[in-house]
Amino acid sequence: MVAPAGSPAAGSTQERPAARRGRRRVVPVLVVALATLLVAAGAAAVQLLPTGSDARLPTAEATGKSTDGGSRDREEPGSTGSTGSTGSTGQPDDPSATAGGDAGSSPAPGDMESYRPGPPAKRAIVPKVVGEPIGRAEDRLRAAGFSHFQRDYRLDQAAVDVVIATDPASGTSANTETIFTLTVSSGRGHTTVSDFIGRTERDVRTGLASSGLKMNLVVNNGPSSQGAGLVERTDPPAGTQVPFDTTVTVTIASTQVNVPDVVGRSRSDARATLTGYGFDVVEQNQASDRPVGTVLSQSPASGLVTRGATVSLVLAAPPSGGSTDGSGGATGSSNPSSSAAPSTRR
Repeated sequence: MVAPAGSPAAGSTQERPAARRGRRRVVPVLVVALATLLVAAGAAAVQLLPTGSDARLPTAEATGKSTDGGSRDREEPGSTGSTGSTGSTGQPDDPSATAGGDAGSSPAPGDMESYRPGPPAKRAIVPKVVGEPIGRAEDRLRAAGFSHFQRDYRLDQAAVDVVIATDPASGTSANTETIFTLTVSSGRGHTTVSDFIGRTERDVRTGLASSGLKMNLVVNNGPSSQGAGLVERTDPPAGTQVPFDTTVTVTIASTQVNVPDVVGRSRSDARATLTGYGFDVVEQNQASDRPVGTVLSQSPASGLVTRGATVSLVLAAPPSGGSTDGSGGATGSSNPSSSAAPSTRR
């Protein structure tokens, strides 16, 4: 086939410049598309970065430079200075930056609405209530402005339910919300008198002291049912409930006693008297015209002797030729020449 005149033949060199121009138009389009993708990817990456103040890029306000390249000569209103970085609103990026600031700084503007200072503490002078009953004492303290009380009871010489101490002390200035401690007497307390009959003085002193009691000693120089130096009785008697510090009177038998005079008294009366004083009695008969059994003499006759000593008695016996009839009288004897021989007995 013959090509038309004036048209280039297929595969000739005239087609090459046109192909080159087509490719040159495609390259700029590809470059623009690639640049657009890169810009989009960069924007997405920026949004994924941390938003904290430490991750932000410096701004004109953070660097102190104005947008026209100059420096700011003064701080703008709302700036926090060196206490922390601020955003475009003038508020600190990190609330904790100002929370940890100076202790004397004022509350943050947002906290002022809820901040209400409490009323000042009230104080009052503590009235003197020591020595008064607990009820009256608390009434006086309430009248002075105090309202919180606690009681502490203790044994004391004061009467029951009487205030013996206060904390705070009277006359001092104290906060009216203070918890007031009132020390109150519960009395001297009570204890029981023990049985000390037949015990020694030393035992009684020790026992009474351990029971919180006092002792008043009385020595009995007269008749006693107890041995020398032993307790005869107590007043109050054993088993009695008494307050602490009560004085108990203790009577003990003396170790020495005066010998009573029993001469002229009957045998039975003399023995009862002497044994009542704690003496042992020895009897001896002697013929006499006095009634049989009458005490003719005694030894020792008088004086101070140890309790428990022996006293000898000489008793009247029937005269010669007589005998006792059991009542102290004498009867005749069938042997006039006979005489009564002395005898000794206890």
